Amino acid sequence: MEIKGILFDKDGTLIDFHRVWVPAAARVAERLCEKYGAPEKKEEILLRMGVAGDRADPEGALACKSYEEIAEDLVPVLRQEKEELAADLERLFYAEVGEKLTHYPTFTNVKQLLRSLKAMGLRVGIATSDSWKSTRSCLTALRVLGEFSFFGVTGVNLPEKPDGRLIGMAAVQWGLCPGEIAVVGDTPNDMRFAKNGRALAIAVRSGVGTESSLAPLADYLIDSVADLPALVHSVNNEEKKNVEYRIEACV
Repeated sequence: MEIKGILFDKDGTLIDFHRVWVPAAARVAERLCEKYGAPEKKEEILLRMGVAGDRADPEGALACKSYEEIAEDLVPVLRQEKEELAADLERLFYAEVGEKLTHYPTFTNVKQLLRSLKAMGLRVGIATSDSWKSTRSCLTALRVLGEFSFFGVTGVNLPEKPDGRLIGMAAVQWGLCPGEIAVVGDTPNDMRFAKNGRALAIAVRSGVGTESSLAPLADYLIDSVADLPALVHSVNNEEKKNVEYRIEACV
């Protein structure tokens, strides 16, 4: 089946996860410790987020979960209500990333990438565990907000990754079958998301996922989104050849 739509993960796929979110996590952990008078808890907070040193666990909370889910992981550490912690996390991360960053490190010219894909006739959307406010801030800074026609974000009463229903919603909006959509992401959770929604799973090596964690779950593995147009072209051309062969075989 040809690829006719792309759902991009954001962090680790379009922007550099380790350069943006790992330093932000360290500062957010400090702010939480200050607010709740628990300076000795910083390392435990980071470990609960899935951050160790300058690296993030590809299956860790920061790489895969919403603020509400991360807050639930932090309840036993900070002894606070989940709702308050979730609000703290969203506010503090936005202060560290959404408000501070005017330039996001990327792996290619994102605007050029998206326009190349759209010139090939593809629809493009976002499927992220981040909030709408933070996602909008990032895409606005990259000057690509208007290039997307579907936004799968958290906190707006949509299914959240890895719930495959989100892919179904994009398929309906775009008038496609789920199998005509490719999910492009950097974590095993993104690949499970693709499988749950019966979409194609394309993994990138540019984020937190390792080749050993991604390869068993991915249909295709590429270095970064810079390689995506060539892959889509190859997949779609091969599919057209297969269709032509099947037609000829029936004549």
